[in-house]
Amino acid sequence: TQQLVDNGDSPLKTESDGNKFCIFLWKMLDASESGSIGGDACRFFDALYAAYQDIMKLNSTAAKFEHLLGWTMAVCSHGIGALLERGDPDRNRILFKYIAEEFKKIFKLETAAVGIDNGLREFAIEWCGAMQKMLRSVKKEYGEYSENYTFNFIYKPRPKKAAPAPVDVAAAAVGKASPPSPSPTSVAHAPG
Repeated sequence: TQQLVDNGDSPLKTESDGNKFCIFLWKMLDASESGSIGGDACRFFDALYAAYQDIMKLNSTAAKFEHLLGWTMAVCSHGIGALLERGDPDRNRILFKYIAEEFKKIFKLETAAVGIDNGLREFAIEWCGAMQKMLRSVKKEYGEYSENYTFNFIYKPRPKKAAPAPVDVAAAAVGKASPPSPSPTSVAHAPG
């Protein structure tokens, strides 16, 4: 086999299972290309879904995390253009959702407690962000007949809504209620 290129100071070590899985899956995607976009899309999906199923059989959270990272790196590095342009949007949406949900479960954990280095966690967040960006820009890249996809890989708490301003009940009874003051979360108020 071909010698692996040293990853230098990357948090994903050269000899790691995640790196090897990335290279393996990337080469599978390359080998699946025939020049027929529709056929390539089907083969890409089959390879990516089979890889996902294999990842789900892993017992260790750290191993699952590394392989998910490898999956994501392979997809982003390859680009999977045929799948994004001509693949079945419903199947694609489900596959991307499954991968994102697995990341979300792991990112909710105290990753160091399950054997995941914080540097590797941050590295994975960068790659997941790249995946998210790639999937959001599919229509722009491939045209109006293709689909954009979501990749919600990390839980982000939503800001709390501001409480509505109190209404003067006595003034409201005689039709002289003062308008509520604009809140910083309202888009209906004039700036200034």
